[in-house]
Amino acid sequence: MPPEIPAAILIVEDEEATRRFLRTALTRAGYTVLQAGGGLEAMSVMLSFPGDIRLVVLDIIMPGVNGLDFANQLAIDRPQTKILYISGYTESVAVDSISRRIPHAVLPKPFTGYQLVERVREILAE
Repeated sequence: MPPEIPAAILIVEDEEATRRFLRTALTRAGYTVLQAGGGLEAMSVMLSFPGDIRLVVLDIIMPGVNGLDFANQLAIDRPQTKILYISGYTESVAVDSISRRIPHAVLPKPFTGYQLVERVREILAE
């Protein structure tokens, strides 16, 4: 019998240093972490990963397929997957709209590894 594939968290962030920070914080907290540098790559990762992706840590503002476009596709393909939106553009209309509807699902940059892990735990516990 093949080993069970653990549930994972997918990081979708176009800035490599931020992606590395996110991966390190979540890996140290014991999570299985996948990563993508943008929306198109994230779609490919999701299609090829055989396990469950429980949460996507998603940058809203990215070149190409932005975070909102990816989130819309995710709602169709994997509606059970939760999203934690991250953004340094807290004054944007998109961030404001999401914050009003689901305030705990937005984590404004900059944040600490501790804040990230706590917010991830909160969302996964829902």
